[in-house]
Amino acid sequence: MPFRSAGPHDSTAARAWIQTETAWWALVLVGAAVLSCGPALRNGTRVLEEAAPYGWLYHHVPGFDGLRVPARFAMLVALALSVLGALGLHRLTNGSRRAGRWLALTTLLVLAEGGAAPLPLNAGEPPGEYAVPGAELYSEAGRPPAVYEALAAAQPDAVVLELPLGSPPWDVRAVFYSTVHWRRLVNGYSGGFPQRYVASAAALSRIQTDPLPAWSALRASGATLVVLHRAAYLNGGDAPVVQWLENGGAARIGTFGTDVLYRVPR
Repeated sequence: MPFRSAGPHDSTAARAWIQTETAWWALVLVGAAVLSCGPALRNGTRVLEEAAPYGWLYHHVPGFDGLRVPARFAMLVALALSVLGALGLHRLTNGSRRAGRWLALTTLLVLAEGGAAPLPLNAGEPPGEYAVPGAELYSEAGRPPAVYEALAAAQPDAVVLELPLGSPPWDVRAVFYSTVHWRRLVNGYSGGFPQRYVASAAALSRIQTDPLPAWSALRASGATLVVLHRAAYLNGGDAPVVQWLENGGAARIGTFGTDVLYRVPR
C-alpha cells in the first residue's frame, strides 16, 4: 500500500478536532493519568521514567505539594472517562431511532458495574488492640453521646484529648463528634500524620508499661480535658488507665455511661 502524506485536508481536520470537547477531555485524561503515577512512571517494579511531571510540579509549583497522594489524580481520570463515554454515546444515539435502546442498555451496564450489595454502614475495623466502637452514632432522640454535650459547655479555649489515641475507628469518631463541641482536638485522622502525633499515640498506647513517658506525652499535647472511653479497652484494660490519670492528678469532672471526662492539671 503506497504511503500517503498528510494533506491540507488532514491538517484542517486535525485543527478542527483539537477544538472539540472530545480533544479537551482526552487531554485531561492523559494528563491526569500521567500525574497519577507520581514522581516516577513505573510498570510494576520497573521504572520507565524517573523524572515524571508530578515530581517537577511538586518541587517547583507553589501549592502543588498540597496534593500529597498522586493516586488522587485517578479521580480526574474517572471523570474524563465518564465525559468521553457520554460524548461517544451522544454520537451513537444522535439522530438514531435506536437511541432509547442504547441509553437503556448503557444505564443497565452502569448500574450493574457500580452496584454494591450489601452496603455496610458505620463499619469498624477488626478489634485488634481495642474494641470496635458501636455502629450507632446518635440516639433515637437524635442526641450525641452525653460526654460531647458536656464538652460543648467547656471553656472555649479547652483542648480535648480522647483515649484511646491512635486507633483509627476511635479517632475518626472523635473527629466526627468534634462538630458537637467545636473545641480543639488532639485526635485526628488523615492520609498522613505529623511525627508529634505519631510519638504521642505511641507513648499513650504504653500507659501500663511506661506510665511516665505517657504522662509526659499527655502534658506535651496541651490537652486540658481528657475523655476516656472505657468501653474501648479489652479485658479490663481501662482500669490501669483510670488509675494512671488519677495518680497523675487528673480530676474527674463527670461520668457519662462508659465515658469519663477528666480535667488535666497544668
